[in-house]
Amino acid sequence: MDLDFAGCLIVVTGGASGIGASCVHFFAARGARVVMADRNERAALEMARTTGGLAATIDVAEEAQALIAHRSGAWPP
Repeated sequence: MDLDFAGCLIVVTGGASGIGASCVHFFAARGARVVMADRNERAALEMARTTGGLAATIDVAEEAQALIAHRSGAWPP
C-alpha cells in the first residue's frame, strides 16, 4: 500500500526523538509538511533541518495540563 501525504500538514508532538521522530520521518518521506513540537530545542531544530520541517520548542505536557485544568469543569460529572 502506497500512502501519499503530499499537501498535508502534520503536527507531531515529541518529534525530536523516539516514536515521534519516527513519525516525522514517516510523514516527511511521504510528502507531508511536518511541524514538530518538542522540549529539546536543539534536537527539534536538527530534525527540522534534516526533514525539511519546522520546529516549535514547547513542553506540550505543561500546555495540556493547563488546558485540562481550564476545561475540566466544562463537562458535567
